[in-house]
Amino acid sequence: MAHDPDWLADLQRYGSRPFSREQSIWAVWIYRFGRRLDQRPEGLARRLMTSWYWLLFRVVETGVGVSLPKSVRIGPGLR
Repeated sequence: MAHDPDWLADLQRYGSRPFSREQSIWAVWIYRFGRRLDQRPEGLARRLMTSWYWLLFRVVETGVGVSLPKSVRIGPGLR
């Protein structure tokens, strides 16, 4: 995650300790994770991580009520 400039720009928009203070950061993190997965080469690792992505996506979508599917394109600095 540290090498993803979009994610780093997203984090700069939040204050300190965003994961304990902002529910939206969970959805943003899952979104960026999914976008990075789509850039990985095909293979077993990608399939396994994509399954993990969908599980996390559904948990966050249901738990916090925020849905950011990886199919949308959102620039850096999302909050």
